[in-house]
Amino acid sequence: MPARPARWPVLLPLLGGAGLLVWLALAVPTPPPAPLDEVPDRFAQIVLPDAAEAPVAAEAPAPPPAGVSAKKAARRPVREASGRGKDAGEGAADKQAEAVASGAVLGLLGTESGTGGLGTRGSGYGGGGTALGSASLGGRGAGLGTKGRGASSGDLVGLRGARQAAAAARAALVVDPDGGRAAADPATLVATADDPRSTFAADVDTGSYTLARRALREGRLPDPETVRVEEFLNVWRYDYPAPAGAPVAAHTTLVPHPDRPGRHLLQVGIQARTVAPADRKPVRLTFLVDVSGSMRGRDRLGLIQEALHHAIDRLGPEDSVAIVTYAGRTEVLAPPTPTTRRATLHRAVDRLTSGGGTDMGSGVALAYAQAEQSWMEGAENRVIVLSDGDANLGATRAEDILQTIRRHAEGGITLTTIGVGTGNYRDAMMERLADAGDGAYAYLDGPEEARRVLGTELGATLETVARDLKIQLDFDPAVVQGWRQIGYANRQVADRDFRNDAVDAGEVGSGHQVTALYELALAPGWDAHPSLGTVRLRAKPPGPDRPAEEWSRAVPARRGDPTDGDVALATAAMHLALGLSTRSPAALAASRQEAARLAAAGRTGADELVDLAHRARALVGEGTATVAMVP
Repeated sequence: MPARPARWPVLLPLLGGAGLLVWLALAVPTPPPAPLDEVPDRFAQIVLPDAAEAPVAAEAPAPPPAGVSAKKAARRPVREASGRGKDAGEGAADKQAEAVASGAVLGLLGTESGTGGLGTRGSGYGGGGTALGSASLGGRGAGLGTKGRGASSGDLVGLRGARQAAAAARAALVVDPDGGRAAADPATLVATADDPRSTFAADVDTGSYTLARRALREGRLPDPETVRVEEFLNVWRYDYPAPAGAPVAAHTTLVPHPDRPGRHLLQVGIQARTVAPADRKPVRLTFLVDVSGSMRGRDRLGLIQEALHHAIDRLGPEDSVAIVTYAGRTEVLAPPTPTTRRATLHRAVDRLTSGGGTDMGSGVALAYAQAEQSWMEGAENRVIVLSDGDANLGATRAEDILQTIRRHAEGGITLTTIGVGTGNYRDAMMERLADAGDGAYAYLDGPEEARRVLGTELGATLETVARDLKIQLDFDPAVVQGWRQIGYANRQVADRDFRNDAVDAGEVGSGHQVTALYELALAPGWDAHPSLGTVRLRAKPPGPDRPAEEWSRAVPARRGDPTDGDVALATAAMHLALGLSTRSPAALAASRQEAARLAAAGRTGADELVDLAHRARALVGEGTATVAMVP
């Protein structure tokens, strides 16, 4: 059939000048955005390992060996799996088997494994929930596919299902004192005789806490799937000793467990070296701003503009900033510009307006092109993504983005994410992007947080002191009968990969702190021993990929003061997170009580914890009176 003649030329005389503009807009083709593999890339020679083939569905678990708990037996193949996580990359069937063996505790047992999302490659199925949802990049349907730590990709391990199932796990944690093995209990400890080591990646993200804070202040309970205990711990400042001669140092405190008679709580605190402002390296920042239609509003794009103005004012004369936007199209609002031209940068921020679709892939490509232009040896080179995370991308495109982010992180351009907004906000996606980029994830719930993240604490955000920081606890089976880490479910690293520098971990900046908690069952006469075991730290220097260094110290077998301010603050934060994730009134009441004692003693931040625990308690209602403990 012959082509139909265009009618626009006939109508132009009727439409006049406006018609001519419309015709030009439709007739002149817009060049497509450059594919990710065409972005100027200094790091093309960096080869990331290929993803392992996803495993087939596992058969029903065999009965555990004598003296070994069902949960421990289910964990064994996971510990041997390749990748960055003991619990990551093993496939949804293995995770389901573990959940069955442990009484479906913690909501690990979902309806389906799900597919898609940012972790469709690697040694795990990824995704999660009973449906993919509308956004492949972090879409999670009925549940969140928590990211894993695969050596070749950000695998997702399908931790989903109703977190309220954790309420069934309130039985005491039992360790058989005769055999030293963990009993087959719904919330059993790991038997140290079988598995003495716990290895995880550093995490300085705080987005989970501030997202929950916003929800509670608006009279809502946060989605349990967005509550991560470690981020509730790491949002606070503790009085950890400064490192002496190393970029990071570990500090430990042992106290009786507040909820489990006979158990102990071990607080592990990591303190990063603080770099004086005068000694800070120059920074080369590229801000990638989402200006799609979903970003309209004072609490979204308006808040980002306020944060960017703070950042520009805090930077020094040796720094530079580029500003890139993405929506249905991409634009360079400001090419790499020295901060001596602050007025130019402020005007670029003021020009930000929202509207259109969400082409994150092209935005990432353009941001790295600008970062390449401004790249400087010895400087802190970073891309900062500011978005509500509401991106619609296919799984292949999503993996391309992650591969590009990882490759540039290995070559010295890291990536941090800062989230805004509610409703369609994609918490999981923002966390995964930051994880792939060796950066941190923060969420802005208001102007005060904007001033903190990109104002007063900008130095810690920009000055990296250690890359790929891994922490390993090696417990002495003669002293520690059983252990369980609280939180860090998606930051686990295979024990054998602690010294595998090809397996990346977390980044820490100037003055950053990392806090972790362990529940321990100690052997009779434990206090006659000098130590509970050893804590090891391993990290790479900042900048392009270089060999890692390692530090270690003993964990003293000394009982500390449970009223110590650091321990009490961490315990109050832990109880708030557990109360929100399990909807436990008792945990929330405990958080409020602990925080009230700290507030009376003048501890910074305690008043906020009191307020949030009170709001959460009122929203949860009476319920049960048992504290539910989840990892």
